[in-house]
Amino acid sequence: MRSGRDYDKWQQMHLTPVAGVTVAAPYVNEAPVSIECQVHDVMRLGSHDMFIAHVMNVIADERYINAETGALDLRQADLITYCHGHYYTLGEELGHFGWTVRKKPTHKSKS
Repeated sequence: MRSGRDYDKWQQMHLTPVAGVTVAAPYVNEAPVSIECQVHDVMRLGSHDMFIAHVMNVIADERYINAETGALDLRQADLITYCHGHYYTLGEELGHFGWTVRKKPTHKSKS
């Protein structure tokens, strides 16, 4: 909640900036995942702006890559989230992409 103009957030939070690979902005070395984006458009929405961007690069900490599947497993990262002045831990998985539209298993009758 403090401005970076008056407060060194990197130093105060003990984080390490690393030069971006495909963009000029740094990423946080301690972050489990960083997504480098190039802004394509900015939509003015009154009190806020929405940025439309192209993903240029994804940087993932190898500790969170499942060796068997190659998939990113962020459950191990102990992530937190912020919403309207409150911080929350992230809990159990509720579903996955296509969860509501996946084919139901068929059960063969015993005859």
